[in-house]
Amino acid sequence: MGSYQAYAFYNSGNIQRWQMENRWTEENPNPKAQYIKLTSLNDGAGTTMTSDYWLRNGTFLRVKNLQIGYTFPSNITQKVHISNTRIYFSGQNLFCINNFYQGWDPELSQGQSFYPITAVYSLGINLKF
Repeated sequence: MGSYQAYAFYNSGNIQRWQMENRWTEENPNPKAQYIKLTSLNDGAGTTMTSDYWLRNGTFLRVKNLQIGYTFPSNITQKVHISNTRIYFSGQNLFCINNFYQGWDPELSQGQSFYPITAVYSLGINLKF
């Protein structure tokens, strides 16, 4: 079984501002810094020691799709000549609870590019005459 090395700038990767703010540097040699020393393969000073630093628990709880609705009783709606009335709220990607990297999707497969997950909210009414 081969080993895998992860580099912050590997394969045109982009460093996020929050990864730069609390990282280990010679000026900030805090052993409990949130992020390790950033290196590139070409700088000659990089650390390529095997580490489990980038391994994360991928357990998460996500609500991907939720719809809540209420159908009014027909004895109320028929008084205004409507046979059926239903109001509803629908949401997609409402929330995700995880301990993964900040801003990253825990469902992301290794090596995939990703875009932020968009939440969608809808409120509606169905009327049948």
